Formats: sequence, structure tokens, C-alpha cells
Amino acid sequence: MEQQATPSPLEQGKTDSPDQLRDRLSTAPPPYAEGALLNPRMDESLLGVLLRNKGLTESLLTRIGNDEQLMRSDEIKGAVARHPAASLAISMHLVKFLQWRDLAEMCKDQDAAAALRTLAEQILASRLNQIPSVEKLKLARTGGRGVLAALFRCRDPRLVPELLRNPRVAERDVSMLTRDQTTPSTLLGVIARDEKWSNRPSIRLSLVENRSTPLSDALRLVKALPTLNLRALRQNPRLPAPLRAEAAKLLLERQKGRRY
Repeated sequence: MEQQATPSPLEQGKTDSPDQLRDRLSTAPPPYAEGALLNPRMDESLLGVLLRNKGLTESLLTRIGNDEQLMRSDEIKGAVARHPAASLAISMHLVKFLQWRDLAEMCKDQDAAAALRTLAEQILASRLNQIPSVEKLKLARTGGRGVLAALFRCRDPRLVPELLRNPRVAERDVSMLTRDQTTPSTLLGVIARDEKWSNRPSIRLSLVENRSTPLSDALRLVKALPTLNLRALRQNPRLPAPLRAEAAKLLLERQKGRRY
């Protein structure tokens, strides 16, 4: 009796049932994936399974990315754009279709090309006004460098506490607010009461020097300033009189302390 030949992975991909495709697509070799794309049973949900397969080739992803029928869904566009084997050209083309959550993930993806992360950050920053407030709070906590500057520029008092918790925030980001005399008092108060940032010498000094910082916060922070800064503050006519008086009082106390 003649033995029936085992079908090739390509033929198997072409003819498998939906259940078989669902079981195999996420780990299947490229020839099976190529056959699956020709399978009349392939649909969007199965294509989503296929795109979780890290073994796909760049040529296969380019083929998917250039197929208008396959790329009708934003979810599929996003999956192709984020796939590690996708060409930079395809990913750069598709990134503008990503939802904000996908853009945020791409911004943090250190395996993605720098140019792709930068573009994702630019697009995400331009869409901040479209993001719901609750989601914007999450983004403030977890967003990447390119988005942080745009979030700080929002000057939203609700966002600042979350931004200050973001591990990617740098001192220059916070300093941008504390040195700006037009920064709202409520925002400066939030920073002044943040133990991590208000203990930074440059941030503490800029808070005390900013006329918009709540006086109660400035009076508390001035006590930890070096003597050199106190001398300058005492003579600064732009600062509130109680703050200058406090600086003078602290200087006098320190001078007395050195005598004994």
C-alpha cells in the first residue's frame, strides 16, 4: 500500500482548519505562516495570533503590511508596527495608526529603533488632548522622555504628582517649572511638598526664589538653604518681606552659633 506524502508546512498552512491555525500560528515556522496567509479560513483574529509569532521574517511582515485587505484594522497595523522583525520603513509608516496605549508602549520599548520611538513620542505628545484624564494620569506615571515634556507643559495640577513619581523624570524637567515665575502656585506647592524633589538643592532654591511658591512652603524650605543663598535672598527686593525677614533671622542665628 502506497504511503501518503506528508504535506509541506506551506501546504499545511493553506489547508488547516481554524482551530488548527489557532493552535499553530503563534509558534509556526515561516513557511507555514506563508501558507496560512493564503488559507481562505484566515481572519482578523487568526492574523492577530500569527503576529504574536516572534519567528516571522521581515519579508513576511512586509507582505502583510502592504496588503490593504489584511491591514484594515488598527489593531493589526499596531501589531505589525510593533513586531521586532518588521522593517523600520513599515513600522514608521504604520506607527501613526497606533492607539495611544500602543504608542506609549512603543515609546518605552528599548528594542525598538530610536527613530521609531522618537516618532511614537511625537505622535503621542500631539494627541494628549484626545486622551481621557484618567488615562493621562497613567501616562504621566509611566510615559517616556518624549511625552514627559508635553505633559509638564500641560501644567495640570492633577498630573504633577504622577509626573514626579515617574522614574524617567529628570531634574531639568522639574526645574523647568520651579524656575518659571508664571508657573501656578498650586503646581509649585505640589513640588515643594514632594520630599524627593524639594530636597534637591537646586530645586529647593528655585522654589524659594519663585514668587509664586506658596509662602508657607517657601518659609519651610528656606531653613535648609546654605548661608550664601540666605545672604542673596535677604537682599532680594522681589521676594515677599516675610521671606526676606526669615532669611535675615536664619543668618543671625547661624552667626550667633559660630561664636560659641
